[in-house]
Amino acid sequence: MVLGQGGPYNCAFMEPVRNFSFRGEPIEFELSCPTVLLIDPLAMDGLSAELQTMSEVPLGDMPEMIRDLPGGLRTGLAQVSHFRIGRYWLGNDDLEETDDETDPSVFDIDSGTVCIVDLNHAGLTAKALTWDRYDAFLRSQVGDNSIWIDIVEEVGGPFFGMLNGDVSTPFRGDGSYRLKANTPHSMSN
Repeated sequence: MVLGQGGPYNCAFMEPVRNFSFRGEPIEFELSCPTVLLIDPLAMDGLSAELQTMSEVPLGDMPEMIRDLPGGLRTGLAQVSHFRIGRYWLGNDDLEETDDETDPSVFDIDSGTVCIVDLNHAGLTAKALTWDRYDAFLRSQVGDNSIWIDIVEEVGGPFFGMLNGDVSTPFRGDGSYRLKANTPHSMSN
């Protein structure tokens, strides 16, 4: 069930896929909690076991565990200041490059893409969205969203989104970034 919509999310009618940025357009995703994980999809694949294990602890204990994750790429945690359960959107203009070494919301990107994940669904997303499946989706025929739809169904709805960098926007891809203030944007306004 997708929280905030009163019923199960019917992935069969996802047209177009809204939680993946195909051509620089904003993504749409669901949030059930005010904390989002910001992670490079390659890092998420490498940390899949840790993220799945973390999903078994209380939500309040997860931020410290995420800060202690191994690896060369930082994983960011951001609080949605205007949080309400429901659908949100985020675009490339909503990220800013930074060299801040102390801000826990800063994340590093090496694949040119960031995955934004509802912290309540980090374990399920890490389990379903492996690098191999993501790569298979990218290589699938244009218009064939079946792999992505299967991933969304396994997570329980679009509680994550994938935003690709674009050199003509503030989120150009590889580098260190954070969300700008008052993002992501609620769609219920």
